[in-house]
Amino acid sequence: MGERFNPSGDAALVIAGNLFNLMTAVVIGLVMPMCVSVETYAGYRTYTLYIGYASLFHLGFVNGVALRYGHLDYGRLPYGLFRGFTRALMLSQAGIGLILALALFLGGGGLSPILFVAVNLFATNLRHYYTTVDRFSGRFRTDATALILYDVLLLAGFTFQMVRGPSNAQPILTFITCLNLGMVLCLAVLNREITFGRPATESMDELPENVRRGCFVMLGEIIGGLVLGIDSIFVQLFYDVRHFSAYTFAVYVITAACTALSACDSLIFPTLKRQAPEQLGESYRKLLRRVFLGSTLMLLPVTACIPFISRVLPAYTGSRSILIILCPALVFRMLSGLACRNVLLAMDRERVFMRNNAVALLLGFILDLAVVLFRGGMHMIAAVSVVTFSVWFMLNDRAIRNGLRKGPEEKGSGAG
Repeated sequence: MGERFNPSGDAALVIAGNLFNLMTAVVIGLVMPMCVSVETYAGYRTYTLYIGYASLFHLGFVNGVALRYGHLDYGRLPYGLFRGFTRALMLSQAGIGLILALALFLGGGGLSPILFVAVNLFATNLRHYYTTVDRFSGRFRTDATALILYDVLLLAGFTFQMVRGPSNAQPILTFITCLNLGMVLCLAVLNREITFGRPATESMDELPENVRRGCFVMLGEIIGGLVLGIDSIFVQLFYDVRHFSAYTFAVYVITAACTALSACDSLIFPTLKRQAPEQLGESYRKLLRRVFLGSTLMLLPVTACIPFISRVLPAYTGSRSILIILCPALVFRMLSGLACRNVLLAMDRERVFMRNNAVALLLGFILDLAVVLFRGGMHMIAAVSVVTFSVWFMLNDRAIRNGLRKGPEEKGSGAG
């Protein structure tokens, strides 16, 4: 009926799957700028920047499912309820994606990267749903196998595209769209118990509660994603395409380092969710120490690659100074995103999670806007990002410590 929750036994496979995902991202991120024009690379990065906000359109439904059923193994899931959840998500995302795609296409946008974001809405959110269920229910082997298969196909397809040398980003994004749809079908078969068959009649009654519980987490994650990407969005809107390509390449290097550190992320939340409340304080302190040590050590390979950028990628020489400035952001980003986020959600303080992310976003927006208004350069954008990430971590850390002092009896409201 599915694997039992066994983080110690499956840790190696989970880490291997996530590290292979990192290797795929590194290969694509380093090879692609050498094989395509700056404009093509900018188009691809525009797609990857905005597809990260696709979860806005499931209204927190997937997050609510994780919060409400995150303590159950796969074999204990109410399959009838989940079949109804799956079909409701499929219908809603297909409808929203179709409406957005038609509006963008008829609006004269053509085959723009933003149009591909709308087209991929269905596949992106369905993949996120199946992956979330597999992870919190202990099906780490299924999740890792699907992730590795996806990355193998992605590498093969990108290799073919790079050999062809596309003149724009459209062939690359078309391939990604087909691959995403294929993976949704694969995941539907692997999770057939919650996909095929008769849904429970009461599943429709449970949908509002999933949205209610998950909307704060979803908004918090969307806002958190905006915190991570607000600097790139400002550069994309107010600077030319070469500045945007150089800046996003530096951000890509930081993101790749964060991906390496997040190899165990899928194990952390379900483990914390199954712990007694009195254990969370010690778990949080251990997480902070390990994440801080890991992110500090990860700065070594990040800084080591800086001298090679001008030799290997001369068109992206401007990325070097940006990367140097962004190095401290790596540490604060991981402390907040890996340690604080998982502990806050395990404490059922999703509203605090959303509130702190909103404050960080507002700060980042104000600082980035000030840079643009005073005609500052990309280096100032990078510097204010470091400030934003540091404040973000301090807000979350204070909320967790206050919550731990108040005790588990107050956590149910999520008000913190």
